[in-house]
Amino acid sequence: MSLSSHSRRLLRAAGSSLLLVAGALIAAPSAQASPISVVCPGYETNAYNPAFTATPQSVTVTTAGTVGPCAVLLPDNTLPTTATFGGTGTGTVSCAGGSFTGTRIYHWGDGETTTESYTAVISERPAGEIVAVYTGNVTAGLYLGYHTAVTITVFNTTPQGCLDGTGVRATGGPFTVTFNH
Repeated sequence: MSLSSHSRRLLRAAGSSLLLVAGALIAAPSAQASPISVVCPGYETNAYNPAFTATPQSVTVTTAGTVGPCAVLLPDNTLPTTATFGGTGTGTVSCAGGSFTGTRIYHWGDGETTTESYTAVISERPAGEIVAVYTGNVTAGLYLGYHTAVTITVFNTTPQGCLDGTGVRATGGPFTVTFNH
């Protein structure tokens, strides 16, 4: 069976086009699905400068801690699941509560980073524990564009600082952070 020169040209053109499409598909990077949500338990410590007292005052809060293992809602679950973090914030705080804004940077186990800008509202409970609710947004790195939410109950190990005027210099406690898309 003999093909006409026109048919051979059409087959060659179709074959070349098919090779180009196949090559593009093979060379194209696979798109990784974004997780809907990442939920991480953690523990943080906070240092206050100056120590907060019964009188509202401007305070710098320095935070450090760890998160993980995180639950990642993603089909292949390949994203990092543990991190350390640190950050600072400033605001008006007293023994009765307050608020501050700040930034945290998470350093994930695979070398990625996440920068979060947040606002925190603090209240003190009758037993001396301090509850803070952080809400924020990821402004750089892994999870860029995600919203964040944290509720933490930190333990005031020096509650007498609120009563005698020496102030509270440090707190720490467990929390859960959620990154939502």
